[in-house]
Amino acid sequence: MADYGIIDQTLILREISMIILVVYLLGIGVFGYRQEGIFSAIRLTDISNARISGKISPEIEREFKYRKSGLQDQEITMLLSELNRIMKSGQPWVNCDLNIQDLAKQLNTSVHKLSRVINEHFGKNFFDYINSYRLAAVKKMLGNPVNNDQKIMAIAYDCGFNSKSAFYAIFRKNTGMSPIEFRMKNQPERSTVFSN
Repeated sequence: MADYGIIDQTLILREISMIILVVYLLGIGVFGYRQEGIFSAIRLTDISNARISGKISPEIEREFKYRKSGLQDQEITMLLSELNRIMKSGQPWVNCDLNIQDLAKQLNTSVHKLSRVINEHFGKNFFDYINSYRLAAVKKMLGNPVNNDQKIMAIAYDCGFNSKSAFYAIFRKNTGMSPIEFRMKNQPERSTVFSN
């Protein structure tokens, strides 16, 4: 006996599921198309290429990169102030394992916001920013005759560096000389002792 009057329920469920899926995918497509920046005429690669060719400044590039971050000027100022206070008084940079997540937690902010403040206001990435504090401390200690008995790498480790090769590379890149040359140049009485 055939059931000609009854429609297969599984067929109806399958068709309804397909219709829902198609509507969902169309909705995602329309939403994505309407997002500013996804299909805009200017892309970050275009801006980077323009900067390399000298047509755009790094400041404009950073402004474009962060224009939709939602970080207000007042919040930036407060975060910058707190960052400077912590870096000078708390000296978190002496911890060789310091990462941006740890510092953001100390500042009670997000990693994205902290990264933006460092990039925009110092023109550096997180590691270059932290290493600038470490390097300044090393240079100060190498220039002080009180530390003449300390080995250079002991000073570097005390200031947060954790690798000899990285320390020497960063030091030479930023000063144009080796730590030994820097120490001798910044302690004239020490260099005359070695030259005699």
